[in-house]
Amino acid sequence: MEDDENHNPNGVAMKIKAMLDEPKPRFSEECCIYRVPNNIRKLKEDAYTPEVVSIGPFHHANQNLLEMEDQKRLYCRQFIERSETKNLESFVSCVQELEARVRGCYSDDIKLSKEEHVMVILVDCCFILELLLSIHFMFTRGDDVFLLPQRLRYFIRNDLLLVENQVPFFVLDKLYNLAFPSTLNDDGHNSHPSLLFLAVLYFAPYFVSADIISSDKVSQFLSNVGRIDHFTDLSRKLILRSSQLFQPSASGCSREAHVTHLYSATELNELGVKFEVNKSSKCLLDLQLTAYTLRIPFIRVHDSTEKFIGEIC
Repeated sequence: MEDDENHNPNGVAMKIKAMLDEPKPRFSEECCIYRVPNNIRKLKEDAYTPEVVSIGPFHHANQNLLEMEDQKRLYCRQFIERSETKNLESFVSCVQELEARVRGCYSDDIKLSKEEHVMVILVDCCFILELLLSIHFMFTRGDDVFLLPQRLRYFIRNDLLLVENQVPFFVLDKLYNLAFPSTLNDDGHNSHPSLLFLAVLYFAPYFVSADIISSDKVSQFLSNVGRIDHFTDLSRKLILRSSQLFQPSASGCSREAHVTHLYSATELNELGVKFEVNKSSKCLLDLQLTAYTLRIPFIRVHDSTEKFIGEIC
């Protein structure tokens, strides 16, 4: 009997067909949140792992990040109370409608049930939204309800840049618009500026000096920023545009170029290139070559520099 099965091409073909039909496409068209490849992560795992707060499903329930869960829930509750809607069911319904689309944005198969996934996304999104609002109103009105320690806020902002620690921007935007349907605009002068405006104000000081950021500059960026996938994507666009936004005369970031080979600083020096620090530049990409002198921007190296460079570039 066993020999008959082994020599039955139709039976084998049926088994192979079932095997080939089983796998599902790993990536959807909207997939934009990925795991860092193992060969990169193993070089320095800390550079790609959140330190204080988990966002989204990839690092959910990480034992090292559980201390922030209560704070996230407090901010979530505060956001719902702050909203015009003030109706938890409306926010839950919004995330439920988007759940399948949100799930498709992640490269990994999410093991959470639909209900668990909705809870994670809702709490994390409302936490982020309340964080942005509380920081905005702390500076404009001084009325942050749950003031976070300065150092904790520093680590949170670093964690919100990590590509594995993201939620899709569209779900944040949907919840924000649901919360404030009648008081939104695209600048910072109304009680609730647009979410993108708040996000740019939050992340821009990470790349340029805070004292040169203005509403007009931010609005200029927003006018042609295009689609935003998540905060890592937004931050990359910010650094690519920072020279044009805050230094109209700078040349390094305003031109497109195709680099076929990268020479090390040692190789360039051996070829006669001299290096100078351009302390006036605020853009990491503002490289200026004049004759045999390469002027490069001043870069301050701190604890999160490697993490920042790895995620954005």
